[in-house]
Amino acid sequence: MEEKYDDLAKVAQKMDKYTFVINRGSDDGISINDRFLIFGLGDNVADPDTGEDLGALEIVKGRALVTHVQEKISTLESSESRKIPGTIRKIRREPGPGLFAFTQGPREEEIEEGPEVRRQAIDVKVGDLAKPI
Repeated sequence: MEEKYDDLAKVAQKMDKYTFVINRGSDDGISINDRFLIFGLGDNVADPDTGEDLGALEIVKGRALVTHVQEKISTLESSESRKIPGTIRKIRREPGPGLFAFTQGPREEEIEEGPEVRRQAIDVKVGDLAKPI
């Protein structure tokens, strides 16, 4: 691993598909609501023209938010989410009583329900890196 990654936090334990622990805490300046980019390292990439080593490819796993801090560790939860479009429903309304009711036929209305937001899982592994964003 490249030296520039030596000072970054690492995933120390995976709790579930949304929650994990990093090896940094309040002793390292971590606070609740700090945000992190979670990533693993892929292969080194070479410049196609010069052959120069450009470094390891950072494979982004997701973004997370600190939810609990201890002296040497912090708990993070996925802050990734995905919107699922709302559905459109058609409602047929019969005319109500009144003077013009006999001239009005049934009306159809479209109602769009709001989008649903679902939290996304982060596929972290022990040893993945976490850098503040």
